[in-house]
Amino acid sequence: MVSDRFRHHILLLHFRMKKILLSAVLLVAAIVCKAQSFVKGDMLVGGSMCLSVTAYQESSSTYLSFIPEFDYFVADNINVGAAMSFSATAGFNNFYFMPKASYVMQFGENWGLSHNLYVGIGTEGGGNVTWKAFYSPSVYCRMTDHWFLNATVGKLGYNGGEKHFDFDLGSLLVGVAYKF
Repeated sequence: MVSDRFRHHILLLHFRMKKILLSAVLLVAAIVCKAQSFVKGDMLVGGSMCLSVTAYQESSSTYLSFIPEFDYFVADNINVGAAMSFSATAGFNNFYFMPKASYVMQFGENWGLSHNLYVGIGTEGGGNVTWKAFYSPSVYCRMTDHWFLNATVGKLGYNGGEKHFDFDLGSLLVGVAYKF
């Protein structure tokens, strides 16, 4: 009979292979896509939400996050902006202020991929001040000339407070944005 420990290692290996495959697909999309979608002077105002419930063996946790953002395009397809992250998990409220820079590539008329770099400083775990820096890709869909839907899957970065690297494909943020 297969032990639980062996089964756990097989599941971790399977999950890591999915991460590698998804990363390869995003990298190929980033290299291939080159159409112009935003021009200098465009502005975006929007926000994303994430609700995550995880359960492993006999424990579970719930994570809720709201992230409003503002972006200003300093050149065609290149923007700078800021986001604020408000989240709650396991009885703690977390807050981050995150300046960002992004490069946007369009594929097709209404779809695009945004490569987002964030550096954030905030409080975590009951008031501990910390920082993090990360890359997070977003896929967007143009609904009208001004309204967009977006989805962000995971991130790759460094958590300065916990002093470790993060590679997370387990979170999904869904949001909307309005272009001025």
